[in-house]
Amino acid sequence: MQDKDFRKIDRHFKGKKKSIELYSTNSTPGTRIRDATTGSRINNARVGSREENFFFKVAICTGEKGLSNADSNIFFFDT
Repeated sequence: MQDKDFRKIDRHFKGKKKSIELYSTNSTPGTRIRDATTGSRINNARVGSREENFFFKVAICTGEKGLSNADSNIFFFDT
């Protein structure tokens, strides 16, 4: 929770509240890509590089609590 890139999103699914925990990556070119699920930073994979194309990239833009800074709402998944 002390990690500035950690995000916790609450969703309601079939009448139950589910929490989704993710790690974001700053969209500044040259920033090391961070796996959204594990939080580990990927060596030799940087935003804006060719290696970025090997990841599935998602941006959450719903304006939820804790997701106010659009620059840090980018999530990279390897699968």
